[in-house]
Amino acid sequence: MTLKRMLLSFGFLCFSPVAMVCLLLYFTGTLDLSYAVLLTVLMIPRVPTNLIAYSVGGEKVYKTGEALLSTPLQIRPVFLAKCMIPVLVTAVMLTLSSVLTLAGVYIAALIMPDLVSPQGYTAAQLILLFPVSLLSSIAMMFIAAILLCGSELRVRACM
Repeated sequence: MTLKRMLLSFGFLCFSPVAMVCLLLYFTGTLDLSYAVLLTVLMIPRVPTNLIAYSVGGEKVYKTGEALLSTPLQIRPVFLAKCMIPVLVTAVMLTLSSVLTLAGVYIAALIMPDLVSPQGYTAAQLILLFPVSLLSSIAMMFIAAILLCGSELRVRACM
């Protein structure tokens, strides 16, 4: 059930910028991609944080990591491998969300040619959308992973 809610949340994160642009166009009659970019940049760090929390929390609840604990693996490669998947998922979601937003803008321009002229992202918006958003996602993911793994190691040390 938790995985289904998380996937539903990710779907909401992908389609919310498109909905924001369409609602802004409908209610104000203006088309501004800055709001969609801001919404994406503010909401996308949830993705890797949720994935890391689900991964580490899933190991605690479902005991999936006990086989790894008995093998002579170093913690650094396992930690980096766990962190690469959320970064890739975040990059794919950013790309999908930005493409869907541009598609929504061009469809709105086709439907209402007298109100809307098709526009693309500016350079500042693209810088905010990809590098800044990815770096903030990576920072949030590492903070969550370190906190979760640290609490797990502390619990094991107390046992």
